[in-house]
Amino acid sequence: MLTTYLRDTSQGRLQRLPYLGYSLLLQLALVLFIMAIVFALGLGEHVVGGDLAQAQSLLQEKFSTPLLLVCLLVGLLFTFANLNITAKRIRDTGLPGWMGVAVIAVASVVLAMVLPQVASGFQTLCWVALLVIPSDVFSGQKRS
Repeated sequence: MLTTYLRDTSQGRLQRLPYLGYSLLLQLALVLFIMAIVFALGLGEHVVGGDLAQAQSLLQEKFSTPLLLVCLLVGLLFTFANLNITAKRIRDTGLPGWMGVAVIAVASVVLAMVLPQVASGFQTLCWVALLVIPSDVFSGQKRS
């Protein structure tokens, strides 16, 4: 499963249903990671005795740099995995994968700067389009 997320960056393909599954699994893992951080912060507050200000200062003093690095690395890992499975799905439709991801990313950034309310809708629309568009529709040949 990790090979689907992190390998085959230039040749891999994903059909619609596996793309849906891998995409939802990745989002679930991200939510669980965020919940684990929130749980750890709450546990830290409980250990200190319920004093939120003291818990925040203690956590900031002891764990701010390592936690920031871990969150940054995990965020980059999740982002790369999401972009990789998106590139594989785009490649399965018959278009160039990473070029398609670049176009979606640039359009999302431009929309986020100009119309922030529309940017998430555009990303959702792209995700749904990748779920609806059949394999090899843009290459002129049907996949057997």
